[in-house]
Amino acid sequence: MPTIKVHFTKANTAPIELAKGTCLADGMDVSESPIPFGCKDARCGTCLVWVEVLDGELPPPDDHEQDVLDLYAPGEAKARLACQLRPECSIRIDSDRW
Repeated sequence: MPTIKVHFTKANTAPIELAKGTCLADGMDVSESPIPFGCKDARCGTCLVWVEVLDGELPPPDDHEQDVLDLYAPGEAKARLACQLRPECSIRIDSDRW
């Protein structure tokens, strides 16, 4: 199965590898990433991350995710919810923001 890499901006956080299309929150739970999670249903905003695409494109947020992003990160183009994002390309997460 094709994989992607998820990199972090903090030097002491190793990148993780996920199968393409894996829910970012689920994949990071397994790898014990430092990102906190709450509801995993795009309600609480605890998994808010700032994502930089390294290659390819991310799918756009659906209406429900966008509503939560508008509440917790208005106008932030790189903000996404890890519980909703299923990346198909390698990304970097700004781990200095949490």
